Amino acid sequence: MEELGILIVDDDKTTISILHHMLKPYADKIYLASDGVEGLSSYVKYHPDIILSDINMPRMNGLQMVEEIRKEDEDVKIALFTDFEKRDILLKAIELGVNQFLSKPFESKSFSKTIQQLHHDIIEKREARYELQRQEDILHAINEMSYSFLQQPDWMVALHLEMNHLKEASRASCIFIYKNEQDETYSSAQKLLYINDNEQARGKEKIHYRKHHLMRWKNKLQKNQLVNGRKSDYDKSKTKLLDLFKINSLLILPIFVQDQWWGFLGIGNGHTEVLQESNVEMLSTAASIIGSAINSSQNRKSLEMSSAVLRHTMDGVVITDATIPSSRSMMPAWRLQDMIVRVSLVKIPEFSNQATMISSSIKRCGISCTMKGTGRGRSPTVKKMARYI
Repeated sequence: MEELGILIVDDDKTTISILHHMLKPYADKIYLASDGVEGLSSYVKYHPDIILSDINMPRMNGLQMVEEIRKEDEDVKIALFTDFEKRDILLKAIELGVNQFLSKPFESKSFSKTIQQLHHDIIEKREARYELQRQEDILHAINEMSYSFLQQPDWMVALHLEMNHLKEASRASCIFIYKNEQDETYSSAQKLLYINDNEQARGKEKIHYRKHHLMRWKNKLQKNQLVNGRKSDYDKSKTKLLDLFKINSLLILPIFVQDQWWGFLGIGNGHTEVLQESNVEMLSTAASIIGSAINSSQNRKSLEMSSAVLRHTMDGVVITDATIPSSRSMMPAWRLQDMIVRVSLVKIPEFSNQATMISSSIKRCGISCTMKGTGRGRSPTVKKMARYI
């Protein structure tokens, strides 16, 4: 997060020295000015988060300085040292949007309480702005990922780039995807993608759920439930995994393809910060999009395979001995004569028995058929025995 800066404006060197010492726990940077002119110049140059100023100073007093600053910035926190008996000055300061008032000479405990409140307000506002920006970035990354997956015939082509964008949008240091081994028990998962900002981190090529004592995580993921927490929330076996990845917090989201648990998406951070629920919900959408991309890719391959089979089948069919009238009006009730269909097949590596495949396709259309000549080196003959009325 950004550094927090405080500007002290006072013509009394002793006061400046005391304030500088007291403010060290609350600020990364402390700027000093001896009057309103220097204070205004320092504000323009450094844009501090908090301004503490006296009112009575040479060249430009505190209220004049505040008035000029408020013309440019309505958000900076301002506290003035003032005499509470001077009502007109208080009203003018309130009108200019001064946030806090401090008595002078100031009492240490009261001063600390005031500064703590100003500091808390700034940090809270920054965190809200930070989270809002992160949510916008995550949403943008998800939209880009969805569009990219739709444009690419193979989702894996775009995967690395889009996951890197998602990692940056999430303000994470690590992102990975593991795919379950294709067995009935989901005993292990193979690394599909791994990106980590920490060069000393090492990702596991394969995760064995039982061997690595991750059965509790597996059971949750298998039920379409996520895992989200800090390293301190987990037992020793799980903290070893986080240590390997050099992360202190981890979000794991299940990936499902057609209601089947396919694997998981992991997003980790070197900080102990746990992602907020709103961010988790959006990142869950990212996991769903990955599942949809896998499903679409599988469907596309299946469709391409079917199209190839159909194309090769149709190209290789020659119909002989068929008598078909030139017009149905010539014969209200016409018959398609018995025919012999000769199939010259193009070899398709994906199928070991092409003739059987063609025969099955014809049978599914409700047509009886027999196979002849299916020996090696000979084209199979399919004899169709059917009559149409």
